Amino acid sequence: MPAQGAPELTLEQYAALRARRSVASPEGVPAVNRHYGSNDAKAAGQLDHRWDQRLHDNVQEKLRYDELLIRFGEWLAAEQGEP
Repeated sequence: MPAQGAPELTLEQYAALRARRSVASPEGVPAVNRHYGSNDAKAAGQLDHRWDQRLHDNVQEKLRYDELLIRFGEWLAAEQGEP
């Protein structure tokens, strides 16, 4: 069960969130978090903690997450016109 304030995301949604955070400015990170349902830094931290545990415990899911993170990162870079 998710911690209060931390959204329940699919693996794909969480990978997209992390990819978007990685390219956001520090000022833009809260907006990215809100887009995915975390209304404050505490909720975002709870979400990250829950996913860190889940990915640590499930190697197959971790491999899928890594693939998704790469794919979303490449897509975001292409959107921004990066080579």
